[in-house]
Amino acid sequence: MKKTAIALCYAAAALFAAASLSAQTVTVEGRVFLDRDCDGLRGREERGIPSVMVSDGFTVVRTDSDGKFSIGLGPKSRFVTVYTPSGYRHTNRFFTDVRSLVSGLEPDGKSIHRGNDGFEFGLAGAPEYGRFAQMGDIEERAFDSWIDRLRDYSLTNDNDFIAIPGDICYAAGLVNMSKFINDDPMGRRVVFTIGNHDLIKGNTDFSGNPYGEKNFEDAFGPSWYAFSTGGITFIVTPMMQGDAQPSYTKEDIKNWNKALYGCIGENAPVVVFNHDANTALIPEEFSTKAFVYGHRHTQYRTVTEQGIPFFCTMSYAKGSNDHAPSALRQLFFDRDGIRSTRLKYAPLSNHLVSHIACGPEGKTELRAVVYDAAADVVRVSASFPDGTSCSLQPSGDMMWRAVLPEKPAGFYMVT
Repeated sequence: MKKTAIALCYAAAALFAAASLSAQTVTVEGRVFLDRDCDGLRGREERGIPSVMVSDGFTVVRTDSDGKFSIGLGPKSRFVTVYTPSGYRHTNRFFTDVRSLVSGLEPDGKSIHRGNDGFEFGLAGAPEYGRFAQMGDIEERAFDSWIDRLRDYSLTNDNDFIAIPGDICYAAGLVNMSKFINDDPMGRRVVFTIGNHDLIKGNTDFSGNPYGEKNFEDAFGPSWYAFSTGGITFIVTPMMQGDAQPSYTKEDIKNWNKALYGCIGENAPVVVFNHDANTALIPEEFSTKAFVYGHRHTQYRTVTEQGIPFFCTMSYAKGSNDHAPSALRQLFFDRDGIRSTRLKYAPLSNHLVSHIACGPEGKTELRAVVYDAAADVVRVSASFPDGTSCSLQPSGDMMWRAVLPEKPAGFYMVT
């Protein structure tokens, strides 16, 4: 199939992907399309997808019946972002950087030309699993072995995405973690939220105003946006204070949430991500099903008087302030909210320790601690020198047990 390369032009050209710049305003026009061959480029027969939300972080619009959109940018717009609808994944980036358009400056002194990787966003059908993994405060500046364990977990378990709500952190950490922890090595979407240590001093925008989120946005894209999977809209919100002052304000985020609310409606279920448990940014009108955060360096769950569960999880890279071991949390959800969660402990890979013990009522028990950080343990059995065997039953996250008729003579094997 022949592909079309659509360039970014100024107001004189009527192309599908175009941007026009004047002294007062920038208008971006583009399209969201069904990428049947998943190559990130729109073919002549690849149709547009209607009613997909697109935003610059302030205004939220929906694509028309042909998948086209038009959105005006303001002086604080940083990205044009497609809010992934349920049942789809992106075949190219889900956002386009418009900072140079808004500032009136062209990157590297070159004229701005963009093809299908600019304002044409490809989507393809994707399975939905009704679960995601979350961990917070990785606070890492260079590669470490836990990243390999996280990758093994991600490739072994079918989650819709991995959420990392903030403190990645500092300038070096933002650059390096964007290389090591992203959609490609993890095999699925990775959702980053900006934390207090991800706001970096020394940055200003083109107007000379503080721009603490610049390093984060250089590495990961927009600091706030939304996406949907499994019938729930997940809202990524930014930390409002930290090591440096951000360019956005509480009013900016509140107004964006109101615009988002106007698009999704009052009964649409939402789950909110933030680095801290900051509920002030979320309109009461939202049908909020859960709040997911980090920052506190603990494994913690609570429920508000309104019945909204809050989940805090520590890092896969280190233990927490309450002496809990390093872990990530897997959350299972449907349109009614979070149904259940479980922790997956990071340090244990292919771990098996067993012993014979005296159990209740003097019975002989075979007990085994069996665990793997990447895969679920579904069956444990033991074989004995006399040719007999038995199955052990789960008793907690790691413990498996079996009652034996008598203490076995000689060696036994647990598998």
